[in-house]
Amino acid sequence: MAEGIFNALARERGVQARAQSCGIYASEGTQASSGALRAAAEYGADISAHRARQAAKELMRSAGRIYCMSGAHLDWIKSHAPDCAGKAALLDPEGISDPFGGIDEDYERTAERIYDRICVVLDETEWGDV
Repeated sequence: MAEGIFNALARERGVQARAQSCGIYASEGTQASSGALRAAAEYGADISAHRARQAAKELMRSAGRIYCMSGAHLDWIKSHAPDCAGKAALLDPEGISDPFGGIDEDYERTAERIYDRICVVLDETEWGDV
C-alpha cells in the first residue's frame, strides 16, 4: 500500500521520485490482498499489479531514501545493510503495523496512516536530487 500511495501522491504533486516496496518477510511474487487493494484505492492507488519482493541490498543501495514501517525493519537494515542505514528512517515515528491477515478496517486504518505520513514526507522533503 505504501508504494502505491506514495507513487499516486508523488505523481499528483509532480514529484519525480518513485517508491519500490520490499519486505524482510515478504513471500516473493504474492499479490496484494483484497483488503489492501480496496484501502489503497481510497487514496488513488491501483496496486493490482503489485507483487511482493524480498528486501535486497541492491534495491536498498539504489534507493535515495528508505522509509521503514517498523523499528524491526529499521534494525534489520542496520544489521543486514549497514551501508544503507544512513538513508533509512521510520515513515511514522510510532511505527506502522502490518495489517496482513486482518479485516478490511485494519487495512483502511493502516492506509490512512500511511497516507498521512507520506503527505508529511512529500511536504517536508526536497526531492530535486532523488
